[in-house]
Amino acid sequence: MWRGKVPFCEALSRLPRRKHKENIVSEWVWIVGGGELQLPAIREAKRRGYKVIVSDGNELCVAYNQVDLFLHLDTYDAIEHARVASRLRSEDYKIRGVLCPGADVGPTVSAIVEVLNLRAVPYYIAERVRNKGMMRVVLGLLYPRYRVVHFPTDILLERWIWFPCVVKPLDNCATRGVSLVNRPDTLLEAVQYALSSNKYACGAIVEECLYGEEHALDFFIVAGKAIWVNGTTRLYRTHIPGTREPLFGIEAAAINPWQPPREVVDLATNAAAKLGVTEGPFKMDIVNDPRYGWCIYECATRLSGGWDSSYMSPLVGKDITGLLLDYSTGIKLTEELIREKTQWNGKYACFYVPYYKPGKIDGWKEICYDNTSTIANLFIRSNTEIADLKTCADRPVYIIATGSSLLNALRNAGRVRRYIQPKYKDGDA
Repeated sequence: MWRGKVPFCEALSRLPRRKHKENIVSEWVWIVGGGELQLPAIREAKRRGYKVIVSDGNELCVAYNQVDLFLHLDTYDAIEHARVASRLRSEDYKIRGVLCPGADVGPTVSAIVEVLNLRAVPYYIAERVRNKGMMRVVLGLLYPRYRVVHFPTDILLERWIWFPCVVKPLDNCATRGVSLVNRPDTLLEAVQYALSSNKYACGAIVEECLYGEEHALDFFIVAGKAIWVNGTTRLYRTHIPGTREPLFGIEAAAINPWQPPREVVDLATNAAAKLGVTEGPFKMDIVNDPRYGWCIYECATRLSGGWDSSYMSPLVGKDITGLLLDYSTGIKLTEELIREKTQWNGKYACFYVPYYKPGKIDGWKEICYDNTSTIANLFIRSNTEIADLKTCADRPVYIIATGSSLLNALRNAGRVRRYIQPKYKDGDA
C-alpha cells in the first residue's frame, strides 16, 4: 500500500482509482495524528484486526512505518480531511471508525465522520467545544472573568482587566500562545502572541488568573450522562521542592488517578448538555479556586493528551484507549461496560518532566538506573537540542513511573532524573 511522501494534493491524486479487493474485504480505522500519543490506539486497532489509516502533517512522525495508509494532512484541516474521506468512500474503503486519541482535533474527526456516516458528535458542536471563546459563552461561565479580543488594539478600549491575567489563543493546546501577564505594559505583546498562535480561529481570551488544585478529567457521555473514566492531578514546578523555575503553565508532573467528587461529575454532565455533546468522549480541565470553587477552563470532544489517557491510564488498570476504539467503531457503550474497563487496580502512575538548561547537545549520557520495575516509560524528544521551555510541547524528557501511593509514584519518577543528563556541546554546558 502506498504511503504518501508528497504534498497532499498530489497524494490525493495517487490514491487508488479503481476498486481494490483489499479495500472491500479489509476493515479500516482512521486515526488523526501520528505521534507518540496515538501509538497505543494504532497498536490496539491492529490487535483487533483492523487496517489503520493515519493522517498527520509530519511525514517523519513515529507512526509513519506502523500503519497501512499514511496521509500527509494537517490534522487541523477539517476541510481537506473531509475531501479525502469522500474519495476513500468512493474507493470502497470499509472505514469502521475515526478517532483522535491525545490530539486536540475533535472537529477534524467530526468532519470525517459526517462524510462517512460514522459515530462522533456533529462538526459544529465539536468546533463549539474546542473554541475557548464559544465554549465560555455557551456555558455562561462567570469565573474566571474574561473577554474575547479579536485585534490587539481591542484591549486599549477595555477598562475591566484584572492583573495578573492569562492570555491564550482560541483554538490551540499544550499552552501554545499562552502568557501570564502581571503588568499592563506587557499585555499588548501577550495578545499579539496569542493571536498569532491560533490554528484557524481569530481571537484571544484574556481572563483573570485562577489559583488552586488543577485536574484533567476524561468522561464518556452515555444517554446524556457523564461517566468518569480517567483523571489526573496536575503539578507545576512551584508545587515540587527543588524545582522552582518560573515557567508559567508548563506542567512538571501529573499523577493518576484522581477521582472527582459528585459535584464535579454533575458539572461535567451539565457542561456537556449545554454544549450539545450527547455521546462520546468528553474532556474537561478544571481548577478548584478558593474564591470561586470548581471552575471549568477547557473542554474538548476527545480524551486527554499529555500522556494521561494513552500511557498512564493502563498502568492503573484503565482501558481508555479500548473504550475509545469501541465507541468509534460502533460498539454500544453502557455504564456497566465502561466501569468494567476502568476498574482501578490500586496503583498510581506519574509522569514527570525534568528541567534542563536550554542548549545544543550531543545526545545524552548513558542512561542507567536501578529500581527499573517502577519505570514504565521513558521518552526523549531530541538528541541534538534542548529548546527554551515556552510551551508544554517543548518539554524534552518524559518519565512515567508507578508507585503504591501518589507521593511514591512522584518520588519514583523524580529519582530517575539524576540519571538522565544531556551532554552539552562546548560553550553550552
